[in-house]
Amino acid sequence: MDSNGLMGKRILVVIVATVMLSGLLVLTRPEPEAQLRSENITRVEVVTVQRHSFSPTQVISGRLYPAHSAMLKAEVGGRLMARHVQPGQVVASGDVLLLLDSADYSDRYREAEARLSQERAGIERDRHLLTLASRNVALQREEVARQDKLGQTSLASASQAGQARQQLLQLESEQALLQYQIDTSDARITLREAEYQRAARALDRTRVQAPLAATVNRVLVDVGDFIGVGSQVLELVSAQELDVHIEVPGSIVRHLALDAIIPLTINGRSYSGTLLSLRIDPDPSTRTHAIRIRVSGEDLVPGMVASVEIPLARLSQVLTVPVSAILQETGSSHLFVLSDGRLQQRAVALGDRVGEQRVVTHGLDQGEQVVVRDVAALSSGQSVEVVSR
Repeated sequence: MDSNGLMGKRILVVIVATVMLSGLLVLTRPEPEAQLRSENITRVEVVTVQRHSFSPTQVISGRLYPAHSAMLKAEVGGRLMARHVQPGQVVASGDVLLLLDSADYSDRYREAEARLSQERAGIERDRHLLTLASRNVALQREEVARQDKLGQTSLASASQAGQARQQLLQLESEQALLQYQIDTSDARITLREAEYQRAARALDRTRVQAPLAATVNRVLVDVGDFIGVGSQVLELVSAQELDVHIEVPGSIVRHLALDAIIPLTINGRSYSGTLLSLRIDPDPSTRTHAIRIRVSGEDLVPGMVASVEIPLARLSQVLTVPVSAILQETGSSHLFVLSDGRLQQRAVALGDRVGEQRVVTHGLDQGEQVVVRDVAALSSGQSVEVVSR
């Protein structure tokens, strides 16, 4: 047998062996195992709903303003002769701040004083004259009676009796005039005294004085200026007490009462203020209520920002859930409640918010478990696995 024949046999043997091996592998291969598709289960964090009691508050920011301030205006007109203060200067109540030219007012004061003195002296004179007039009238009446007796016996005596009666009438007229002067003396004195007091006040008003102990904030006039009546001349502020001005919604107003103690935080420090005023009628444009809280001005200055902690009505034994657990959908609020490993989407009614908690007033029972986060990605009936928080 030649070499080519031998090579052909070998190839044939290899092919047959390969085919047989392949058939054996096919016959002895194991049956494929059934593949189980596991369901995709979402992991969630839950909280067990419990009842709690709260004393809730709401924080609102406001700015500090001086509790007492005064914009002084000129009560009389005139030229400014002296200015005794500068902005930032501390003054006491009654200190003279500005001086107006007082020459004309001083003259009017002296004139009013002289007229009052003259009136009083005139009244004393009239009292004395009335006494004399009364005596003269009495004497003249006696003379008329005597002349009337003599006139019964002669024509001359009758003529003298007529003259005596005329003289009596004149004396009685003088007496009546003096009596009127005395009767109206009190009224005349009142008029002169009022004139005198007006002049005194006008003279005093040429000295612009501090109505309270305060700090000069602004001086609006300078020496040589002519100041008209009613012109603003100087502003005073007192920082011994400060007021926090804030606006609050109507839902908060019903929980407030005057003189209530209100906690404040200013520059990281805690203070206590007193509720001083409360506007019951809301602002028509903002529908908010203005309130004012007074605090001691120690270590504080106007313009600082205060965080005001407004106390609300106490909540007793209410059900609450984290704010993050609430799903807002189509105008209503929903929670995902865990039941037998599946989620139930449930509509609930909500009450007040207390920090990061929200009161649930309807639709939830104590002891139920609700999902606390990532609720937007969940759906009702979904299988979930609870993980520890």
